[in-house]
Amino acid sequence: MKINRTTLSLIIASLCGTCASATVVGQDGTNASTGRIGDQDSSGYIESSSRISDVPQAGAGQPVAYSPVMFHTPAFDVPGSTVTVGAGCETGCTTTSGPVTLCNTSASSWVEVETLLWWGKGMTGTPTIVGGPANTVFPTDVLSGGPDNPVGESLRVGYRFTAGTWLDCDQNYGLMGRVFGLYGDEDRTTITGQPTTGIRFFDTSPSVNNLNNYLVQQTTPGGNNTGDIIIENELDLVAADASFRTRLLGDGLSRGDLLAGYSFMRLDSSYALRSVVLDGILGNGIPDGTVSTTVDTFGTRNEFHGGHLGFMNEVASGRFSLALLGKVAMGNMRSTRSVAGSFSEVRPAPDPAFNANRGLFAQSTNIGVMTQDRFTFIPEAGAKLKYQIGRGQLGIGYTLLVMPSVVLAAGQIDTNVSSDNFALVPLDPPRTPVAKFERDTFFLHGLDLGYTFGF
Repeated sequence: MKINRTTLSLIIASLCGTCASATVVGQDGTNASTGRIGDQDSSGYIESSSRISDVPQAGAGQPVAYSPVMFHTPAFDVPGSTVTVGAGCETGCTTTSGPVTLCNTSASSWVEVETLLWWGKGMTGTPTIVGGPANTVFPTDVLSGGPDNPVGESLRVGYRFTAGTWLDCDQNYGLMGRVFGLYGDEDRTTITGQPTTGIRFFDTSPSVNNLNNYLVQQTTPGGNNTGDIIIENELDLVAADASFRTRLLGDGLSRGDLLAGYSFMRLDSSYALRSVVLDGILGNGIPDGTVSTTVDTFGTRNEFHGGHLGFMNEVASGRFSLALLGKVAMGNMRSTRSVAGSFSEVRPAPDPAFNANRGLFAQSTNIGVMTQDRFTFIPEAGAKLKYQIGRGQLGIGYTLLVMPSVVLAAGQIDTNVSSDNFALVPLDPPRTPVAKFERDTFFLHGLDLGYTFGF
């Protein structure tokens, strides 16, 4: 099939989007020979010896390359001819290789929106909640918490937004930014209905010096105490980074980029333990109908600022592309922990109510705020597979984020408490619980489901 000058001009003009003009001049100064324009391969190049109908017909401003993030240059190899593309192309960029002039019409910017389905490391330092049958003074069945029942292992849902743009027509240099987070992830558990329930602690009073229980619900021959234990555990993450991206190696099928920039991250956690007891046991020194409420609240905040270095590799094959990311952020982590507690006892009238600035594990010895700064590293690794649909890409990936040297709420709880502290008039100045500031390594990992749009 012969291709005259007008037909080939229209094909090249449609592929370049807004090319001002396109001319084909044969070696003899006449129309091009009978060579055929080829298929577009996975790299975005046009190879010879195939049909014109196989060439993607992009509209004005529409990229021909499959991946909106990777660098592709559609080339037209017409044997024995010289193809000239006008300067009116969308990117305004042309490069010449031998007898063929190339026009880069791949996307110069991109936006990606993702849903994050992540899991985190469970916290094992929370108090042990126990239960047992009626008339049991020391229940032994573990209902929640303790070293063998970590909390906070449930699925966490979040979002990530990524945007980037190339700074030059050859896509050797670019800027990229991300914002992501997990929000409002609160686990709330209410323990009630057991014949006997309690909160376990190690009693450091000289008269006991052994395991003890703060009983919330109890069934005895002399009457019943009824109550609830409410546990609230929450974790929030918000992070952002900005990177300068430069290509180190690559061709039409793959590229490897160096990343350098700034990272911010904030990880908050909280643990609250609340118990409400309605007294109904005769002869225990507490008027029947008295409602006692004990609240312990432990909270932490970790705020990171620093720079990062990383590497991103992208490989394309047909409509599929695979991206790999590895980076390490280095900087200062400011960690803060706060402890608060309250106790109230509301007795039947006319007895006055009693209030104290302490809980069960939050006492005068550890209540307050502490802050520390530490230099740390935050590694991140990810992989993502994408499939081209029109001008966008559907993607599924995996991310692992490690945060060493952070403080978490559960790690700040000291379960050594003296029962003497619970008296209306303490027998001795409290010595326990002690104020803790323990650091731990926390990680998040999971699936990323997203859509990328190039323009």
